[in-house]
Amino acid sequence: MRHKPDNFDFLRLLAAGCVLVSHLSTLSGTKDNRFLTLLDSLDLGSLGVAIFFVISGYLVRQSWVDDPVLHRYVSRRALRIFPGLAAVVLLSMLVLGPLVTKLPLLEYFRQPGFLRYLDALLLFPMPFGMPGVFYDNPYPVVVNGSLWTLPYEAAMYLLLALFARPKLADSAIYWTSLAALFIVASASSGRPSFGAPKVWFMSTTWLYYFAAFFFYGAALSVLRKKFGAPNLAVAAVFLLILIVFWQSERSGVIRHLLLGYVVIALGVRATPFLKSAGRYGDFSYGIYIYAFVVQQTLVHFGLARNVFLNIVCLATITLLLAALSWTFVEKPALLMKPSKPPKGAPS
Repeated sequence: MRHKPDNFDFLRLLAAGCVLVSHLSTLSGTKDNRFLTLLDSLDLGSLGVAIFFVISGYLVRQSWVDDPVLHRYVSRRALRIFPGLAAVVLLSMLVLGPLVTKLPLLEYFRQPGFLRYLDALLLFPMPFGMPGVFYDNPYPVVVNGSLWTLPYEAAMYLLLALFARPKLADSAIYWTSLAALFIVASASSGRPSFGAPKVWFMSTTWLYYFAAFFFYGAALSVLRKKFGAPNLAVAAVFLLILIVFWQSERSGVIRHLLLGYVVIALGVRATPFLKSAGRYGDFSYGIYIYAFVVQQTLVHFGLARNVFLNIVCLATITLLLAALSWTFVEKPALLMKPSKPPKGAPS
């Protein structure tokens, strides 16, 4: 865990909040509400996920450089993803499923799809449905759609370990070239699509798209070490350009070129109030993995008809689950992260 104060916890909470509100219209089935229509037009889900990948690339590369031993690196990354994931998967299967399934209880447990949902813990491929669950929702069958990005996050961890050559660990040219390579690959492959050719069950277009943000963050971690923090004035100009061209035809390229700079320029600072966002824990991952399933449950019980009541209930329940996940699952797991041995000790 980091000890130096910065704004990254705030930015991750902001990203998780963006993803949460981006699903409101789709999951509730409410298409004629002007507020939800406005949220849809802002494409906040894409913004939130991109912020996550930029920050991840920036911090994970630093983690690798601090201790470039593969088994400890893999252990740290696994302890960040899987304990929280295991908790939400098991709660969905054993608590939520029996409560909301259309099937008789014994039939629910006997269906192959019940145990198949455990495949989520393998990430590849990621299952989305459980027997008889949410079949009548406006967005049917899918229990926790937010989990679809986790395989891509895990793939980034593996790619970073693959590309992090010891002699090039601090080469600004090398890491900037990697980021540029994925930006070009993403731009050349067109708009990300699940129908694109697959690599290890993952869409190649989404893989390039996320890798461009992730390795941009990694490159900025090298550039900051050599040239200092990104300039706030430049970041302000980039932010203005992003706002103006966020929905333009070339928005994908613009996001890849500018968003990462803005995120890291804000993240590395220790702004009063913002730097205290993680005072009680890092709830961003919990918000991300619980918001979708909470929203589907609210819709199932007819609690999503009033938009603002829906938002209040969704935010309250999700934040509570995220806090419990951090306190009793994620934080204890992170305390188990292997430490770098003292200098001179065997790795």
